[in-house]
Amino acid sequence: MVKKIVFLWALSCSWSLSAMPTVHVIGDSHAFFSFSPVPFTAQEPAYPEFFTYDYAGADTHFSVPFHLHWIGPRTMHRVGRDGLSFLNVKALSVKEDDYVVFVFGEIDVRCHIGKQSHQQQQPYQDIISKLVNNYIATIMRNKEQYTHLSCIVFGVVPPTDQNFNPDYPIYGSLVERIAITQCLNAELNKACLARGLIFFNVYDAYGTPLGDFDKKFSDNLVHIGIAHNELVRQRLVEVLFTR
Repeated sequence: MVKKIVFLWALSCSWSLSAMPTVHVIGDSHAFFSFSPVPFTAQEPAYPEFFTYDYAGADTHFSVPFHLHWIGPRTMHRVGRDGLSFLNVKALSVKEDDYVVFVFGEIDVRCHIGKQSHQQQQPYQDIISKLVNNYIATIMRNKEQYTHLSCIVFGVVPPTDQNFNPDYPIYGSLVERIAITQCLNAELNKACLARGLIFFNVYDAYGTPLGDFDKKFSDNLVHIGIAHNELVRQRLVEVLFTR
């Protein structure tokens, strides 16, 4: 709360953009599709690593710098298993007072959790509990390297049957994956509340009443379409800087 008061006071004093804390978004392809304001094309394959978001509220207007770190098709499981040896935000230009958004989990839901549950003959809730504990432990190890670092856990987007990636195939029915995603997000929310992290979830904005991905907001695959992701940036900035 004190941090936000100081931040809003600084806005009134017209701080320069360079003095603003940076929001680092780190994760799999959903980090790009959910947050990037600009699509990339075959002619321009590089994604926009740095950009600013101009927020205009009822009584305030400011710009927030973003640094996007798309690290490939990595799972929540790997982040939790390998810890700082795999994901250390100190190696990604994260500074004191910055914000870090961790974006992982959709691949775990799509390919692994249901399969592990069936193969190991364990309830998927048990698989999720271990997965979340390890994932949050890695996030906390990153946070503990700083005096002031705000860590945000991005909720997993709704599942879909729109997948054409043979390297990461769908396992289980859509109904099963809806239940797994909602359970995973609930466990992430509980873990964040217990550890002083921020859980940021946009499932309601992109899911149908049944709980699957609303196709009209997707990229026709498993991601939020870049043409429809403005709401993600807006909600995040409001959560971090205006409440």
